[in-house]
Amino acid sequence: MVINFDFDYPLEVSRGAQPDKIVAFFTDPRLLMDPVSGMFIQSNGIVIEVPQQFIKSPGTEVLKAVCNVASTATGTVLLVAIVIALSLTALTKSVWTFINMVQVLAYL
Repeated sequence: MVINFDFDYPLEVSRGAQPDKIVAFFTDPRLLMDPVSGMFIQSNGIVIEVPQQFIKSPGTEVLKAVCNVASTATGTVLLVAIVIALSLTALTKSVWTFINMVQVLAYL
């Protein structure tokens, strides 16, 4: 079951320090069934905190797209930095191994 709410003034939802809450009571216990046991569930009610809402407009869609791009770019930069750090570490280890080998050959 999915319930959608369409607020007339979405910017007024959960504006205070405490988020607004939606409390749902089911008067017919046959609406909720446990999928494992098949028994009806007695519910005292469901309480859901409502996050702040945004108006669906082209501006918020652009903001959402920019946030997605920034998130992807940040993840990519971190991954590239890790790969570079690991490759430099491996390169440094190989260089020191080569220098040690040259020292051993020079000693011999």
